[in-house]
Amino acid sequence: MSLTVQRHVTLYKDARFHAAFPSVAALPDGKLLVVFRRAPDPFWLLRELSPENWENAFSGSLSGKEDSSLGPSFEQKQLRFRQRAVDHIDPRSALSQIIVDPTDFAYDSSKDLLCEASFGFSCLDTLPDAVDQDASLHLLPSGELLLASFAYRPVPPVFADVLLKSQVEVLGNTETTGSLYLYQGGFTRKGTYQLNQATVRWASHQFLPPLPNARPLYPQGPALPGGCIRGSLTTDGAQLYLASYQDRYVLPETLSNSEKNVESRSRIPKPSDCHLWVSSDQGNSWVYRSRIAQDPQGKISYYEPSLYRSPSGKLIAFLRTAPAVTNQPGVDCLTTAVSEDDGYTWQEPSTHPLIGHPCHPLLLPNGQLLLTVGYRHAPYGIHAYLTDAECKHLADSEKLILRSDGACGDLGYPWATCAADGSIWVVYYFCGPDWIRHIAATQLLVAPK
Repeated sequence: MSLTVQRHVTLYKDARFHAAFPSVAALPDGKLLVVFRRAPDPFWLLRELSPENWENAFSGSLSGKEDSSLGPSFEQKQLRFRQRAVDHIDPRSALSQIIVDPTDFAYDSSKDLLCEASFGFSCLDTLPDAVDQDASLHLLPSGELLLASFAYRPVPPVFADVLLKSQVEVLGNTETTGSLYLYQGGFTRKGTYQLNQATVRWASHQFLPPLPNARPLYPQGPALPGGCIRGSLTTDGAQLYLASYQDRYVLPETLSNSEKNVESRSRIPKPSDCHLWVSSDQGNSWVYRSRIAQDPQGKISYYEPSLYRSPSGKLIAFLRTAPAVTNQPGVDCLTTAVSEDDGYTWQEPSTHPLIGHPCHPLLLPNGQLLLTVGYRHAPYGIHAYLTDAECKHLADSEKLILRSDGACGDLGYPWATCAADGSIWVVYYFCGPDWIRHIAATQLLVAPK
């Protein structure tokens, strides 16, 4: 194995917040910029509850499947409640950032948990009528930063029926999120790192153009821009390539009566497709190029595409997959789609025996490709795979378990970068024994090939 785990560090942790979906970029001065999504965590309100008071929480009826393998013990009931009550949409969600100097750690284990002030923590400004979600951060060849993400608009549940009848998709579960949501589409923001002040100045949100045949943002409104974005972009030196994904609208007449209720509808699986965008002006504007992946039968959904350009020039999309119909067996193997003409056409997606999602690719200095994934099966943790740069031998990839000490599957979304000293930092969100979702990182050392 040409990679070894050097250490784990906690970058941001606050019991009041659910911190997740990070990305990282190496800055010119050797520091690391980490951007992530942060939202209030209601479990903080229950931190002092005694076991007998927790029993009252268990008597409630939260939506979702129960795990029949969990017995009646207090710890198992608490685990079930925590798994079923968490949600990744919140009306107060926002993107946050920290700037990390990895040399500050100095291999001192006492600095594992560091305070916000150590990293210059700050929240990015948000849209006045929507909330930002996952962070996808990139350092462009020009030296500028580009942040890609997507937004939701909170709406009161009373508006749901009329919106659905206008073919505006409504998301959410008021039982766990307190509100319902509308897609607001994907956007990018350009950023400039101010070296003297060690901070980033971000430009305003710039939404992508609409997807082909996109449904409206709201009744009789403009078309939904861009789709959702979570994953790495790539470049050929002249153009930037960025991918998005979007659920297909499900016609009400195809649903059963029990599924037509807005919250039931929000929970049913839906087909999702991935799309390619291209910029010829360093991310100032984007043009739609093609559909990357779609299941014509509507049984498999493709999500969260990350793009990678191989040394030979192939464009490779690493895709998360999920069942798109109820009772379909789960799909959690790495899937790739390949284009040999700069994304104008794509080969049919191929599935590989590498477990975990979503996948982030990073070409290492030694010429190998590092793929990092969240592993949401017991034992929960963060995994990595080493493969050839052309991805011809994915089935024979070397596997490295970065961590296997997670408390549950609500973790992952790794993003890796090369530091100035040649080591690799993999940033992700994690859930340990205290159940506080936080931003952590693992440093990897690379041996020469």
